[in-house]
Amino acid sequence: MDCDVVIVGGGPAGATAAYFLCGKGLKVIMVERMSDAGFERYHKICGAGVNADALKHIPLKDDEILNNVDTLRITWPQGNTINLNIKGYIIDRPKLFLRLRRESEEKGLKVIRGSVYDVLMMPDAVRTFLNDGTVISSKYVIGADGAYSAVRKSVFGTTPEIMLKVEEYHSDAKTEQNVLEFVVSEKYDHFYQWYFPYKDGRCTGAINGFAEDEPNSTRGIRTIPLGWVDPFVKKNVLLIGDAAGFPNCMTAGGLRTAVLSAEHAAEAILKDDLGRYEKWWKKNIMSDRRFMKVHDYIASCDDAKLSEFSKYMTHKGLWINGIHSVLHHPKLTWVYIGCLLSLRYGW
Repeated sequence: MDCDVVIVGGGPAGATAAYFLCGKGLKVIMVERMSDAGFERYHKICGAGVNADALKHIPLKDDEILNNVDTLRITWPQGNTINLNIKGYIIDRPKLFLRLRRESEEKGLKVIRGSVYDVLMMPDAVRTFLNDGTVISSKYVIGADGAYSAVRKSVFGTTPEIMLKVEEYHSDAKTEQNVLEFVVSEKYDHFYQWYFPYKDGRCTGAINGFAEDEPNSTRGIRTIPLGWVDPFVKKNVLLIGDAAGFPNCMTAGGLRTAVLSAEHAAEAILKDDLGRYEKWWKKNIMSDRRFMKVHDYIASCDDAKLSEFSKYMTHKGLWINGIHSVLHHPKLTWVYIGCLLSLRYGW
């Protein structure tokens, strides 16, 4: 079986890559291991909060927006609270990305149900091997197959620095419908618990084993890879989204990086220049390695240090909070800058 591009994985990154590639004169095959019903169950396990900037090139339909959000609230130990003005959404993740896949199929995408166990780069092509014996030869392969990427394992042999397991609960509990709330504390394993609106109820989550159980709720567990791998381009094989470890190290948000990396990877393939994709990521603020250093610092703090750290974050303006905090704690300037950038670019 021959084609121009194989996309391994049909989640947010893979579906977006197909959306931007199909209808452009290329033969594109997507390999997706899940049925549509399985896809819907699996991809519902996600806070699903995303900055409006991430989706500016993907027109959303009304029924794909579960909630509009305009406030990001961070509650630190001892009650220090910040409310920041934002523009974003809680999306129906399965509905949106299944719709992108269907639209891509209408433009020629072929979807094969199966699992990839190996990818080999040959002199004349890249060969993708499926468990059922199918072999696909292509010019390009896009690894969009998530945290435990078979493409990354086969071609790159790398693992993101942190494989963060999180658990979440969907319940009928009421919450403010326009607010993304993060509660930072050492009791959440020096991370945070989130409370997001989800239609008329809410989604609650934290690191696996540290989330507060919601009564009358459904529970899910996901692995989020943090600390992007390098290289993520090798000859004609490239990694996007979670497969590359692109989620933000501070927020663990991965929808933005999934969508944007897929869009830029597709552009690079259409121009037959994968170097432009690599340059885009490495020059983008989202790739800054300082996010991991800030993550490690915050993770080392107990509640007393977190309270002192956040003491002067009392303003609605993102940068005003940073300026006031830096004036009082100049030695932590690098940490405040990392936090501010993650709030702007990390979701």
